[in-house]
Amino acid sequence: MCGKGKKRKAFTDTKKAIANAAMDAPHMKEEYPIKWLKFHKAVIETLGTDGSKPYMTLNEAKALAAKCDITDESQFTTMLGLYHDLGTIIWFEEDKTLRNTVILDPQWLIDVFKAVITVSALRDQDPEFCDKWQELEDNGILRNELIDHVWKDWKDIKDELLELMEKFDLLFRRPADDQDEKEKDEKEQTPDYCVPACLHPKGMGGHEDKTDGKFYVEFDPFLPDGFFHRVLVHFARWSSQHTGVAPALLYRFCESVVGPENKRHECHLQMIQSSKHNSACIKIMLKNIATFGEEAGNEADTEVCTSVYEFMDKTLLNLKDRWAKGIRYTMTVCCVACKTVGKLHLIPVTKCKRGSYYCRNMKVSIPATQLYWEASADVSSAKPQPKSSSTSKISMTEEPGRHVMISYSWGPADKGFPCKKRMITLRDELQGAGYKVWLDVHEMKGNMIERMAEAVDGACCLLVCFSKEYQNSRNCKSEATYASYKYKPIIPLRFDEHKPDRWLGLIIGNLIYYDVQSENAMFKNLPKIIEEIEGYSKDLPTPNILEGVSQPENTWANNKSEQMS
Repeated sequence: MCGKGKKRKAFTDTKKAIANAAMDAPHMKEEYPIKWLKFHKAVIETLGTDGSKPYMTLNEAKALAAKCDITDESQFTTMLGLYHDLGTIIWFEEDKTLRNTVILDPQWLIDVFKAVITVSALRDQDPEFCDKWQELEDNGILRNELIDHVWKDWKDIKDELLELMEKFDLLFRRPADDQDEKEKDEKEQTPDYCVPACLHPKGMGGHEDKTDGKFYVEFDPFLPDGFFHRVLVHFARWSSQHTGVAPALLYRFCESVVGPENKRHECHLQMIQSSKHNSACIKIMLKNIATFGEEAGNEADTEVCTSVYEFMDKTLLNLKDRWAKGIRYTMTVCCVACKTVGKLHLIPVTKCKRGSYYCRNMKVSIPATQLYWEASADVSSAKPQPKSSSTSKISMTEEPGRHVMISYSWGPADKGFPCKKRMITLRDELQGAGYKVWLDVHEMKGNMIERMAEAVDGACCLLVCFSKEYQNSRNCKSEATYASYKYKPIIPLRFDEHKPDRWLGLIIGNLIYYDVQSENAMFKNLPKIIEEIEGYSKDLPTPNILEGVSQPENTWANNKSEQMS
């Protein structure tokens, strides 16, 4: 079955790795009362009984536990919590609506959900409900009549099932279309729902929203449809609860209304393809419909933009923590310069909140207020800086933001200072690309604290090459901490397998790093590193200006005297 020789060994090793991982899982090495296992066996026997249901009330579960000599309330809830964590049953103790229901068979629950969020083939549909299935596929609207039809065998637990689907971000309650239906819903309490996952591409009907986004969420390397559907559920629920207006859904698209009554805005969320690395992103468009036709036009209101942005940021963090911890994304805005030539160039919001942003694609400096609605109005830094006639030395205090700074620890002396050698190579590559680079190639002389502060103050950004030696260096700590205090953009580079913690983890823990553990890795990531530098280097001269300009022989990023001793 598993072959011979190396193949068999690989199979055996895999089995051992799985067994070891299982032993390290939570609850595996803990001891539990035998009667808890008897309860589990009783549940399995109950499911095997003819006519039994795959769920029971909390009181029924207590009665079954009592037969296994489990009568203490605290022990009972602890046991249910354990089996919930293990995936044996489904029970939410803290949810008042769901607390009274214990799902005995999780697979049954999945099948019940699937019956609703999967549109069956036309030949398998009841003719009476074909129009309801079509509406679900085209507009994502799940009518209450269709729910009753699909779940006709589970009507006694219908409310709990819908509550579970809302809890799992699979659907949201849809507001009524008009006042008459609102009164009907309030009376009969039979609302309809929206299920984004059911939408089919053909439902777009050729629709393509080409309006510029107010901001974008760019994902690296991809955006799963399931994650986007959950984003839509949260956003549509939030907007409809605040405005009472039902959102309109299409495949990978949502149109809703946001903002207070006197500042109503039309808001579009759309999943589109990003030009960067062929990854996907979410475009958020806002249009002021409260002032449409007036002198103010339909320019989006700053307060509404901020509320939508903050909600999206908070929601993405929540969904990432719950469903996709490994997903990576960046909140961005569109470069207005590149837009004029039909290109979508997305700029991280963190790079354009103050002053200006230098677009190296179009070779122009753009006031931040043209990119980000909450950017500082002070754009003095966007004014062209006079070029120094001196080619021998840079005065950092007079020309701030004029160089890229590489912060690193030389590395162990007994290994020939490997990090230093690689950073010299990186410096040469960046200089060849037209950047001025501040790098320490000799042990620091003079007042190192003052020189360190000057180096940080004069940098447009810092490349922090972190390693075990960097983590343990007092001077590296001083430098990185001061850079963080001065709000200098930091681009982390990983030199070894060390995982940043304590002070270093606090500074770079949430930043995306680039691997430079080998020269091959460094050269592979060099285009991405340069792309990041470009966003911060608004005051750097373009490459043709730097031709023939000599670089300082002994510029400094860190003092590593403790590494030399």
